[in-house]
Amino acid sequence: MQQAAMKLSPLAMGITVGLICGGAIFLVGLVALAAPGYGDALLSGIASIYPGFDNSGTFGDLLIGTLYFTFDGFCGGLVLAWLYNLVSGLLHRPTNGRDEGSGQGEGNGQDEGNGAGAQSEAVEPGD
Repeated sequence: MQQAAMKLSPLAMGITVGLICGGAIFLVGLVALAAPGYGDALLSGIASIYPGFDNSGTFGDLLIGTLYFTFDGFCGGLVLAWLYNLVSGLLHRPTNGRDEGSGQGEGNGQDEGNGAGAQSEAVEPGD
């Protein structure tokens, strides 16, 4: 019997990934404000992608970068959940055209020896 595919909520995944990405950049930026030079390569790379984020070492700039990365993480999470649902739906479709529950376990030997009869034989006193 084939198990149904689990569905992910694209909105929940987007919010989760967005918060993780935004939080990570915010923490790196906070450490960079306290210890100049920390994470410069990462923050400069991000500054080269996002207009308005200059890696200038100011708190306002940090907030702009955090918002950009939160939004990108949200969009990435949406796409990830959508793709997961698409692929898992394709992989878990019945291919024989029958209902998933019809004909399963009938006459294929799966039920033999596993029922109450097998247990009662094991617990009966020896003859």
